[in-house]
Amino acid sequence: MVSYRGRAAIRFCCAAVCTAIGVLFAVASVWFMSFVALYSASFLIWRGFRIHGKGIRLEREKVWWSKAKKGVEQDPLDPCCMPFGETGFRHDEPSCTRYRYLRPKPITREERLEIDRKWNEIISHMSDPEYGEEA
Repeated sequence: MVSYRGRAAIRFCCAAVCTAIGVLFAVASVWFMSFVALYSASFLIWRGFRIHGKGIRLEREKVWWSKAKKGVEQDPLDPCCMPFGETGFRHDEPSCTRYRYLRPKPITREERLEIDRKWNEIISHMSDPEYGEEA
């Protein structure tokens, strides 16, 4: 099985050959064939970069999932999965790296100080026998 690097390299080599053929046709003044060959070269270069990008993404997902299986908490990849990167709304549920639960917003320093103040107030009243009793 050829890896993504091999498939991308094949596309890039074919693009180089198509470019050479397009230049030869241009020198021979066969403009239509030159246009076809150069268009094919640009298409092959585009496909080569797409294949290379997908392969890099698959490697990143592999590393992400290996860390996730070990219990490492990490941010989701950007985009979270390949279908979401292509469509903007569809997710591949088994391999999607987005959060599947609502995450709490971080607590600010002021909120943390307020919580500490209230907690210390509650603790200070625990030794008071009259605290909490209604008259």
